Amino acid sequence: MVRREKLTGLVLSKRSVGEADRLLTLFTREQGIKKILAKGVRKIPSRRGGHMESLTEVLTVVSGGRGRAYLAGVETLDYFQELQADADASRRAQGMARAIVNLFHEEEKNEGVYELVRNTWEAWPELAAAKRDLLEVGTLMVLLNGAGLLPRLDTCSECGRGKVEDNTALVLDALIGGWRCLACVASLREASNSLTARGLAVLRFATRRPNQLLNIKIEEDESGQIVRVVRRYMMTVMRMQDEWQFQSKRAGAVN
Repeated sequence: MVRREKLTGLVLSKRSVGEADRLLTLFTREQGIKKILAKGVRKIPSRRGGHMESLTEVLTVVSGGRGRAYLAGVETLDYFQELQADADASRRAQGMARAIVNLFHEEEKNEGVYELVRNTWEAWPELAAAKRDLLEVGTLMVLLNGAGLLPRLDTCSECGRGKVEDNTALVLDALIGGWRCLACVASLREASNSLTARGLAVLRFATRRPNQLLNIKIEEDESGQIVRVVRRYMMTVMRMQDEWQFQSKRAGAVN
């Protein structure tokens, strides 16, 4: 007997497989990341093909078991039309989709993160640039926290200093999982990834009360600096995750 279940999910990505199939990567409310093979949808005509665009929310009927999921039916719940029409918001959403795929394991349920990401996609087109930055920072920090990779923000990883003066710069470093005072940084090249004391305060606030982050008054140049630093941190974490997965697969193949 073929097992069937309904899953609601955000379409993170899609790619062609063979001559007619498509592999969907969804972030589902019920099961977290789920890879689903949609057989024959690239044949003309296909009633399901139009319901599998990236950065949409869909209701799917899935058959099969763990690791072998097939699409039996699909309906689009939300096209996020404002998001799709906004180039800046769409780029941010695509970056967030890549982060989700990289940080979370398949079939690892996290309904809270699902709702936050969905609400973020919905809200971005309505916000000014500085608020978009804050929302992105807050959501990325929640993703890191959900994956157990949140940076340590209480003290400098080198000297242990916790209080940061207003005129002090610091560097967020994914290799150590935290921050260092600029005085503790060995290379000036690392200073390009520096934060101000207020930037650190915003990140600390984001980890404690992400749902209140949009209440902060901030200028676009300052929010832009913070979001660039967090993106670089996330990119390094993602690269490290990719390397770890590669080494794990390689070790498994050898054994």
